[in-house]
Amino acid sequence: MSKRILIADDDAEMREEVSEILRSEGYEAWTAGDGMEAMRLIRQEGIPLVILDLKMPVMTGYDVLRQIKSENIPAKVVVVTASLMDVEYPGETGIVPAKEMEILNSAEAVIKKPFGIMRLLDTIKQIETT
Repeated sequence: MSKRILIADDDAEMREEVSEILRSEGYEAWTAGDGMEAMRLIRQEGIPLVILDLKMPVMTGYDVLRQIKSENIPAKVVVVTASLMDVEYPGETGIVPAKEMEILNSAEAVIKKPFGIMRLLDTIKQIETT
């Protein structure tokens, strides 16, 4: 059985590019364009590794990560983000609130966009061996 990975990102080009590369590396790559679709696939398909963008429609990456942890879903998460400020906050001061940092720290890794594919593949391989 191939190793399964979900790429959850609202950027369709990024989703497709990363999923094609992962498939060429022998992974079964699933994709989701928003947080709700990501959670549906994680729950229904039991996908063990999620590459998760923070800024997505319907449900943010922070909310997906929080849901994974609160439901004790055994999926491991690699957050990919252009900035730690990807979620808009009322009265934003440029500081990530402690509750968001806490949930972000529960991810196995955080990779800043743009990233090189080798960095992502190395991170995935490290997570798979732990």
